[in-house]
Amino acid sequence: MSEYTFTIFDGNVNECGGTAWPDYTDELLEADSDEEARASVKDTLEVAAAGLNAADGYSVGDKLSAILCDDTIIVGIVHYTLTAEDLGIEKDSVRHWSTVASYVSTFSTGNDESACDVEVQIGKAGGVWFVRTLDDHGGGDDADDEQYSSEEDATEAAEVLAAEFQEAEDGETAEDYLARQLVERIGDPDPDGRWACYWESINPEDERVESRYATREQAEAATIMAQAQFRSRYPNGALCGYVVKELES
Repeated sequence: MSEYTFTIFDGNVNECGGTAWPDYTDELLEADSDEEARASVKDTLEVAAAGLNAADGYSVGDKLSAILCDDTIIVGIVHYTLTAEDLGIEKDSVRHWSTVASYVSTFSTGNDESACDVEVQIGKAGGVWFVRTLDDHGGGDDADDEQYSSEEDATEAAEVLAAEFQEAEDGETAEDYLARQLVERIGDPDPDGRWACYWESINPEDERVESRYATREQAEAATIMAQAQFRSRYPNGALCGYVVKELES
């Protein structure tokens, strides 16, 4: 069995010389061969890497190196590349996110369908990029925990995700989508229909049929639209409004 010494450095000693670690300078090692010694140094690098973190200035992709010597002769240079796992970096490590894409997502609210705008965001932690989704209706994160090596790769992944999950037409917001769906539900009025979008007032003389439809579903959709338009003009409310009414035959 032979004696070896090794020193660990920050950086790639082949390229920039690196900075030696005081606790791992001329560290003694015994092994039966150069190959066994190099394998042992590699294991040491992996263990040492697991004790590092991004707060100390390390990033994913940074290099560690070790010079292995038999007496005064260099018999090997071992390299190790830091990973997100080594540095304890995960999506929750990101502190700042930027929106790069969006899509419309639908969800059920009882018997009705609603929709919301979802932002697709990218963020960086420890030298790697992540993607997440965010909306104001409490939806979950539709993005996985995959790591990306560059902002460009993360942005491309975000745009692909947005296109995959998009439920609206190009350029539509959630509000646009819901308005279009409502118009499609209303369809054509029927002058002889038994169901009406009806203006109801505290003054009976003001009450009137706004429009008539063949089905209750059409009248309900028309009433929702009419009432929304009315409330947008009078946001503080009034003692009147649009309701669905079944008319006598």
